[in-house]
Amino acid sequence: MAWGTMTGVLMLSLGIFAAPGLAAQETASGTMASAESAVKDAGATVTREATDSWLTLKTKLALLADERVSSNDVSVKTAKGVITLRGKVDSEAEQQAAGEIARTIEGAQAVSNQLTVVPAAQRKMVDRQDDQIVKDVKKAITKDARLKKADIDVRAEKGIVTLTGKAPSLATGVRAFEAAYRIGGVRAMCNDRTIERQDHQIVKDVKQEIKHDARLKKASIHVRADEGIVTLTGKTPSLETSVRASETARRVSGVCAVRNELAL
Repeated sequence: MAWGTMTGVLMLSLGIFAAPGLAAQETASGTMASAESAVKDAGATVTREATDSWLTLKTKLALLADERVSSNDVSVKTAKGVITLRGKVDSEAEQQAAGEIARTIEGAQAVSNQLTVVPAAQRKMVDRQDDQIVKDVKKAITKDARLKKADIDVRAEKGIVTLTGKAPSLATGVRAFEAAYRIGGVRAMCNDRTIERQDHQIVKDVKQEIKHDARLKKASIHVRADEGIVTLTGKTPSLETSVRASETARRVSGVCAVRNELAL
């Protein structure tokens, strides 16, 4: 046996048969470090949840104090410092005002303004339509045997359906997405499981999906995103390719809607 090999064996043996006292100290130190790390992680989680709750409260109070917004119809949710506004408002001016107010909240990382504009005169009719869409989507999900293990909640705002909850796999989530999209009256889909994602992340993922699709290689497609709404511009060789590009983009996590402005 070569000397180099023997040296390696001896070093390994020394590592295995270390003195009991030293091994115990190292084990105790490792355990203590793991415990301290766990406590820090738990503390960070609790702090984040408390911060998110505080941001939500401050946003609601700010909306209540501003006469430009009918805050009774605005829902506020905060996750990881991102404030999300949902609900219906009477005008675009009210929609913009709500977003401006939320952006002034100290500590907010970003604002996702998902408010939809529905004039008061149309509110009852739209609410009734949304209620029916929710009912139909829930029925479709319940009837699908492959979605039984998923815990999915449904809401609709002016025909834009949002799915929240948990799915056991990405395939199950996509199937739920497709089942909902087939329901009459659904204008667009928004998967809320990753709603906090930044637009630049969505653009990156959409571009990646398009790049890896062999049937889209001949297309020249540009992608941009604004609060989860993806816009596709450029040129495609056929209508079929254009439709495929929209479907590909729509499947990306965090995409609320797709605007297809592709030229043929």
